[in-house]
Amino acid sequence: MKAVADTHTAIWYLWKPENLSPEATAVMDESANAGERIGLSSITLCEVVYLAEKQRIRSDAFELFLEAIYAPDGIFEEVALDSGIISLMRNVPLSQIPNMPDRIIAATALFLKVPLITKDREIRNSNIPTVW
Repeated sequence: MKAVADTHTAIWYLWKPENLSPEATAVMDESANAGERIGLSSITLCEVVYLAEKQRIRSDAFELFLEAIYAPDGIFEEVALDSGIISLMRNVPLSQIPNMPDRIIAATALFLKVPLITKDREIRNSNIPTVW
């Protein structure tokens, strides 16, 4: 796994790639072309359901994400939230990243020892290795 994508990055990669930075696009495209997957925290799937219910993204987004995860050539791989990731949330400063889903996603990247692809300024200004 080359990196972890946060929720907005994953949504933009699938439906609005023009919102991604050139560096984020390059990392994701290189991964896809090499047959490598980008990690996707389980909390991102929760956020996708929530955003679809609020009609902020397409109503079939969750199903399309599952396709992107389970397709043999899919770009994403779900990373289940477990005690190892939860433990590393303590290394994600609450003062820098107060949003709990963001902390879980950042801890997922720390757990996998890969950068987090994110536009989120709070995360990029923290101690979490990022790509944008």
